[in-house]
Amino acid sequence: MERRLSQAPVNSVCVCRITMPHKIIPVVCAEPFIPDYRSLFTHSPDALIVTDTRTRISAANAAAGILFSSPDTLLLHRPLVSFVRWGERTSFRQRLKRLMKYQNIEDWEVTFNSPGQRPLTAAMTAKVLPDGNHSRILWSIRNITERKMTEIRVNDQNGKIHRVHESLPDIVYTTDRYDRITFITGAVERLLGIPAEEFMGKNILYLIGILNNSPRTRAIDMCRARGGDTIEHTVQLEMNGKLRMFELKETIRIDSAGIFAGVTGVLRDCTRRMIHEADYRTMIEQAPLGFVIFQAMPVRIVFASTNFATMMGYTPEELHSFSSEEIASVIHPD
Repeated sequence: MERRLSQAPVNSVCVCRITMPHKIIPVVCAEPFIPDYRSLFTHSPDALIVTDTRTRISAANAAAGILFSSPDTLLLHRPLVSFVRWGERTSFRQRLKRLMKYQNIEDWEVTFNSPGQRPLTAAMTAKVLPDGNHSRILWSIRNITERKMTEIRVNDQNGKIHRVHESLPDIVYTTDRYDRITFITGAVERLLGIPAEEFMGKNILYLIGILNNSPRTRAIDMCRARGGDTIEHTVQLEMNGKLRMFELKETIRIDSAGIFAGVTGVLRDCTRRMIHEADYRTMIEQAPLGFVIFQAMPVRIVFASTNFATMMGYTPEELHSFSSEEIASVIHPD
């Protein structure tokens, strides 16, 4: 049997029975695969460090030496906490106590002081390794300094965009394909008295009202049917118990598959302008003389008062459709 076992391939498993007086004993013989964990530890791309419960380093790989700008052999017996930035050491020790108490795998973000270099931000994963009467801690450390700097730049840019949005006098919003509001600027609180948070995730009807929905829906359907991407119309919204007029302009968004993805809209309070326009029209209509406004190129009548149209023997609507020759015949009948 020894000869047969010696001929078995390496890493094979042999199960046999050895006959002994009065009993049969099952035996498992194997050539187990033992991975070279030391090699994995040494050549890991992440910094790996083993410490005692006081963070005194007992083993470190080459990546740890590169991370801390020091040969890995010189890291031995130094407390890991000594590399932590001074202002974070108290919180580091508090996390260490929690780690030893619950012995869970924990992920931290820590700023380290690296000799001869600027401080670096690291993502750490810590695991307590029971070792008889003593415990050790395995630390996996990854340098995320560049990622954090990118996050800071992105957050700074987002902050600038947010401040621009918040300074806009108009209400800017976006919806998804189901007409749910996904973004809205703070102007909605200044104009309608309702915090922006109240609108998030709600249907657009919560903003523009049910009365304004039918013309808006028709305008969107017509816009999509003719291949357009922008609709404009006027809506009425109640502010402090009073109706105000808003210009609504929405741009239709289409995703990469050509499917309707929602709209980006702007609501602009035009109440004051429309009141002025109405007053101006009333003044013109009540004027004893006729009043007419022409567009130069191409020549057409933009506005004609009722008095002028009556004097010419037409209605204002008829005058709006006149060609330049017809306009000339009205002004100079000869």
